[in-house]
Amino acid sequence: MPRRSAAITVSNNTDLDLTLIADKVMRFHGSWTNDIEPPSTIPSKTCAGWEAESSGIGTGTEGVVTYQISNPRGDPPVFCQPELVFIHWNNPFVWRDATNPLEYWVTTTDVGQHDWPGGDRHDAGTNPPICTHEVFGIYSKANGIGGITWWDAVVNWPAILGLTALGEMDINLEFTIGLRLKGSVAQTVLATPCVGPQDIRTLSRTLGQPSLRKLFHM
Repeated sequence: MPRRSAAITVSNNTDLDLTLIADKVMRFHGSWTNDIEPPSTIPSKTCAGWEAESSGIGTGTEGVVTYQISNPRGDPPVFCQPELVFIHWNNPFVWRDATNPLEYWVTTTDVGQHDWPGGDRHDAGTNPPICTHEVFGIYSKANGIGGITWWDAVVNWPAILGLTALGEMDINLEFTIGLRLKGSVAQTVLATPCVGPQDIRTLSRTLGQPSLRKLFHM
């Protein structure tokens, strides 16, 4: 098992395909695990993923993958800009307080294509609600330890994994994230092909968010 690794699964809950932008795939540190690279497409209502790991002494893994949401819907007079989905992971050999293991955002192409790291991050764009999508967290675990809330995973990783790092143990992360039409209950609860159907209470517990209004960004 590698000293550091990150496995990311994307559940495309939308009715649109995701197309990889090959020249926007940036692997800053590490190598693909068993040649499991980001797939060229993630069709509607399917899931797919990739895994990266450290390679060399005292190294971790970090990178960015960019997908475009194909064929955005919209009929005149409504026009939808193409959207880009950015996914950035970082599992360094030495963790710091500012380390964020996973970041993701969706933006429209007309506000600029942001490359990580550096530059300004755009989290929205100019699309109307009918074609505004977002990424949300579904599941996470580290070193085989499940049951960690998504809030812990994203916000409190340094506190959780600091003890692991001090013990010089491997840090292997797994994330499942979903893509949905922003605020869509159906694309959140009923159409999660990677983890199966979930009721609202189960999903709320999984994401560690008791407020349904906050859960669905309403």
